[in-house]
Amino acid sequence: MAAKHRFFRDAQFRFFISLAFLFALASGAFPQDAAGTAGSSVGYYSETDEKGALVFTQILSWAGDVNALRFEVSIKDADGDGIFHEFTEDTSLKIRLVPGVYSYNIVTWNLLNQGEIESGWLPLTVIKAEWPSLTDVSPTFLYMDSLNSRVTLKGTKLLPGGRMYLRDSSGSEIEGKEQSRSDDTEVDIVFPDKAYRPGEFDIAFVNPGGLTAVQKNALRIRFQRPVDILFSVGYAPVSFMTDSWFKNNWSDSVYWLGADTALSVYFVKKSWGFVGAEASLSFHRLIGGSKVAVLTSDYYLSAGKLLYKYRFTRALHGVVRAGGGVSSSTHSFDYKGFSGPVTSSKDVCIDAGLSLQYFLPHKIFCELGADWFSIFEKDHTVGGIQPSLKIGYQLF
Repeated sequence: MAAKHRFFRDAQFRFFISLAFLFALASGAFPQDAAGTAGSSVGYYSETDEKGALVFTQILSWAGDVNALRFEVSIKDADGDGIFHEFTEDTSLKIRLVPGVYSYNIVTWNLLNQGEIESGWLPLTVIKAEWPSLTDVSPTFLYMDSLNSRVTLKGTKLLPGGRMYLRDSSGSEIEGKEQSRSDDTEVDIVFPDKAYRPGEFDIAFVNPGGLTAVQKNALRIRFQRPVDILFSVGYAPVSFMTDSWFKNNWSDSVYWLGADTALSVYFVKKSWGFVGAEASLSFHRLIGGSKVAVLTSDYYLSAGKLLYKYRFTRALHGVVRAGGGVSSSTHSFDYKGFSGPVTSSKDVCIDAGLSLQYFLPHKIFCELGADWFSIFEKDHTVGGIQPSLKIGYQLF
């Protein structure tokens, strides 16, 4: 009994496939009025013969007229000699051809048993599939917290047009993309970001025609460091948005003199994200007051925050932060050139924000974000937004 099997990637057939020719077809489409068809194709099909051995054929198929009585299929070799002629009521036919250049013609027979529409001779090329081999994969380790993502495959008959896959223990696979090649013995590939998750993976190379080489446990992906330590510093203006007393004294919508710095430590690193903590210090100078006196205030906000980082790609990360700390403020008055009183206070503050980090080579990153903060002073609560643009360096 004939039994259909999966295409050539099935590992259980590879030994048998190595003893057989496998074929691919490149052919043009039928014209719309030819043989009642819109196109043709050749697929791969396997079945077992009476002795249980695998037999490989090609399948020639076409979009036939549903009202046709039958189809007459003829095939000629490169010399124009007829090598195949058969009638079928189906719109596909199993054939077995050795590699070479052929042409085929399909005639549609109508319900009156008359040959009605002829496709004309169309080209058919059968090529021999080459059996690839993998002898080396480098590097054998890739690190999720590194920007190096290129993998080099070495072997024989790694043909152009081949497909590369990263396979995990469950059998799921992600296709890579060829970056460069020197010849058929060395290929550089890169897998998409979603492929880079901790684990041990096989790498498969599938040549045109379906023959496959697999390197077992070829690549291990993990985090290079158990802990990440980052330092950043940059520009941070501020906009106070709550409390009428502040708005009366500082009427400008944005105060541009400010800075922010942070030391971040990520101590949990998983494929779903990083968890860590941050110590930050920001400074802002506000100049306001009234017609009578100029009021200059310096604010220092020091805070500790919990962090969650999600890696959109290997270079682009999103960070959520929340925490609290202490605000230290100093207020000085100037009465038309005469110094007035100076007051200071320390107050509780809370802080939460979002930012995007983009990592450049050499452990350098840029960060764009914004924080909302509230300062609980004695007689009023001050709230505002602190946007920031920073540059950072990964210390560890």
